[in-house]
Amino acid sequence: MLRRRDPHDGQDPDERDEPGIKETLGPEMTVVGRGTQLEGTLLSAESIRIDGEARGTIAARGDVILSSHSHVEADIRAENVVMGGELRGNIRARTRTELAAGGRLVGKIRSKLLVVREGAQFSGQSSVDSEDAPDQAGGSAYPEDELRNADEDATRRAAHWYRSRLSAPT
Repeated sequence: MLRRRDPHDGQDPDERDEPGIKETLGPEMTVVGRGTQLEGTLLSAESIRIDGEARGTIAARGDVILSSHSHVEADIRAENVVMGGELRGNIRARTRTELAAGGRLVGKIRSKLLVVREGAQFSGQSSVDSEDAPDQAGGSAYPEDELRNADEDATRRAAHWYRSRLSAPT
């Protein structure tokens, strides 16, 4: 079987030149694509990339990447946050927060390291603490109980769905 090869080698032509956004798209990444609107709580045990619109709460054990196409109104908790789009909300990053050129943030940042690239806009407050950035009381950039509960709920729903399909008359 022959496969047609993409002239861009699998890369979106708009994404190639995105300054400041350096990520490794591994097999375990949640992607909110362009044209997608998400409202509510998004929790991931891995990393999250947002190219569309999101409103609510975003938490990841890995990184959160907001591409230059993103429009987000949310509080974000993650290991690292790289922001190239628009964000109205707060960031709590355990390690690093980077505002890429063209990124616009209105809100608060709490992180061990803050990088603001030329061309980025930041209006708000930042707290850079090399000891324990996110939360000295909790010590975690993501809500552990929420992630565990979300995973258990998803597993329960999937098991229920499969059981109902197996026991359904054919």
